[in-house]
Amino acid sequence: MEKILYKKNRIVLLANYADPDFHKHFAKHILVSPHSFRCFIEQETYNTRSMIIQSQTLHSIKTIPNSKMIVFLIDETSSLSKQINQLYLHNQTACRLNSQFEQDLIQLIQSEVSLETIDNCMLSHFQSEEQKDPILDERIQVALHYIEETPTLDQDIYDTLSRKICLSKSRFLHLFKQNLGIDLKNYLLLKRMEKTYQSVTLKQMTITEAALLSGFSSPSHFSEACKQHYGISLTDFLKAQKT
Repeated sequence: MEKILYKKNRIVLLANYADPDFHKHFAKHILVSPHSFRCFIEQETYNTRSMIIQSQTLHSIKTIPNSKMIVFLIDETSSLSKQINQLYLHNQTACRLNSQFEQDLIQLIQSEVSLETIDNCMLSHFQSEEQKDPILDERIQVALHYIEETPTLDQDIYDTLSRKICLSKSRFLHLFKQNLGIDLKNYLLLKRMEKTYQSVTLKQMTITEAALLSGFSSPSHFSEACKQHYGISLTDFLKAQKT
């Protein structure tokens, strides 16, 4: 089975996601494992085989050695994220998947099917309630397309995007957050991290090369961001893939 799958509004990982540091990030987390794991969420501890965790919620987990885990990281601005709120989280910071859906995903993990199949199972669970993505301002759509297609998101990206859509920088930043619910600084950080992961795992670049290409000022800047948002370094994640 492949170890990582990139989609438009989510990343799906298969790894021994062992004991990350406490962290939080601008993405919803769905964790599923055939083996029970401990999930530490703010002041609460859960013993479970699945968990949905709200964006920007401090958390960590503890697993048994070499246990497989599927990790979904879901873009907070997507319609899928909104459906998770409506069907599961409501005003909670975390909750478990319903038992049948949890068991369906666990059976797929144990059967070693493709991540694409597992991802499709996750989507079908929400399909009956899924809504179309909200219609964004055309200028924000242009900016998002540019961010998606540009290999390097350097410090000039703010001015570049403002000029591209003919808005002042302050007006553009306000419109961006108004449309997506996340400020441009954090959105760019997520995209830089995603581009770095893609370059390392898909293009076989070194972490240093990939981080600099994506727009990080240094490999240590990327490493710090990775630990802060995912609780595990890219090096540790790549090692976990081989277990």
